Amino acid sequence: MQLPDDLQHCYAHACSQLKTSDWHPLNTQGTSNYLFRENTGQQILRINAPAERAVGVCRSREAGIMSLLQNQPWMVNVISNQPDSGWCCLHDYGEHSSSEIMNAAQAQLLEIIRQLQTVPASAQTLNFKFEAIWQTYEQIITEHQGNKEKRAACQTLRQELRNTIELQQQLPSTPVVLGHQDLHPGNLSLNNGQLILLDWEYAGLCQPWLDAAGLITQFNFTSEAVNQLPAFSHLSEEQFSKAADTAVRFNKQLEVLWFQAREIAGEQE
Repeated sequence: MQLPDDLQHCYAHACSQLKTSDWHPLNTQGTSNYLFRENTGQQILRINAPAERAVGVCRSREAGIMSLLQNQPWMVNVISNQPDSGWCCLHDYGEHSSSEIMNAAQAQLLEIIRQLQTVPASAQTLNFKFEAIWQTYEQIITEHQGNKEKRAACQTLRQELRNTIELQQQLPSTPVVLGHQDLHPGNLSLNNGQLILLDWEYAGLCQPWLDAAGLITQFNFTSEAVNQLPAFSHLSEEQFSKAADTAVRFNKQLEVLWFQAREIAGEQE
């Protein structure tokens, strides 16, 4: 895998700080970052994608959350995180089958999210704000709508953005808690049977409807089970079921925006 020229210095800095250049690239399908595994199988190096490829990601917020949760048994072990230098080094948990991951998720994930929602946190730097994401998409539209070849795509993106915001506004309020916000099997690993949550780029203090959507659609937890999490326990079964359906649609709309914006910006690989 060839790194873009503007990220080569990040890789060189990481090799210098970690005192090794013995890395091989990993398949990065499904992520905008660039991932490398140390050939000894002990570390994963992540070279952070530039901001235009990682809409909604705040590296300092991610670093703060990973530091806050570092002692949790389900938190990925951070070896060195240097967001200002564009990279993060994590413990390598190796490869696991999808069935192993799903079995562990069924047994442990709901309790992990319950614990996550009850971790005390109040720092403003940990707040996740969708408004910043909406502004980024508006900037992408503004930058490219003058291009005749992209004008129709920009108009579509603007309409999809309106649809997404409308869905968000339909979601009931919840207590603001820590949320992962990108729950799917590819962001999980195992450490001697303990489920490990990876990829905290979108995590933050939030109303955790995206976690609800992920638990239901990605891991087949029932609406009734997710309703029992601390952030949702004030909602009746009927209220939560209706809101969860909206949350699932909201999550899908966010994916639509992400892919459309990358295509408009010329970042589609």
